[in-house]
Amino acid sequence: GYTDMNRALEYSRQGYALSEKIGYKKGIGIMAYISGTLHMDLGNYPKSDSFLNIAEARFKELDLPAQLAKVEHARGIKAYKQGNYWAASDYFARNIKIFEEYGDSSSALIVYQSLASVLGQIKNFDKAVEISKKALKIAASRKDTLSMGYSLQVLVTDLIYGGRINEASEYIDPLKKTAETTIDQNLAAESFSTLGTYYFREKKFSDALPFFQKAL
Repeated sequence: GYTDMNRALEYSRQGYALSEKIGYKKGIGIMAYISGTLHMDLGNYPKSDSFLNIAEARFKELDLPAQLAKVEHARGIKAYKQGNYWAASDYFARNIKIFEEYGDSSSALIVYQSLASVLGQIKNFDKAVEISKKALKIAASRKDTLSMGYSLQVLVTDLIYGGRINEASEYIDPLKKTAETTIDQNLAAESFSTLGTYYFREKKFSDALPFFQKAL
């Protein structure tokens, strides 16, 4: 919640001050990055920019491209939050190349999911499907069931809206299982909504209605 965010901001401020005091440049960059993302989550975009600029400067100075990619990803998220989807997609596409180059599958997975979401927003459904399939493959290789669930839900949604309803049908049973077994309430609601949309598009209205009701 908001109080926790403010507490986290205070901790990051203390860490930043300590890193400056002892001249720990990487620590300054890390704490500036954390502060920047926290301010972004609170909607304090000018402060977020200031801290992300500091983080970027430190990571460039230390030649830490993987850390720089995280700063870029944060800027992509900010652009997404502000509705600037084209800019967000550019940030995310650059991030993926860096994370893959450094073998950071965990960070790459997060960015693949972000990119799939933004591609859906700009209605580039074919590319969104391609990216979601990659995210699903990475999540499966990591045995990350929650990320598998979200990747699957986004994939089915983009297949539906991209007019590939027959291909979407191949993923309906796994998505049902995800919706019914996940302990993540947001994922369950999103999955039930997607299932409802699938059956609605198939004109199976009596099948669609229970899923829409479960999504509420």
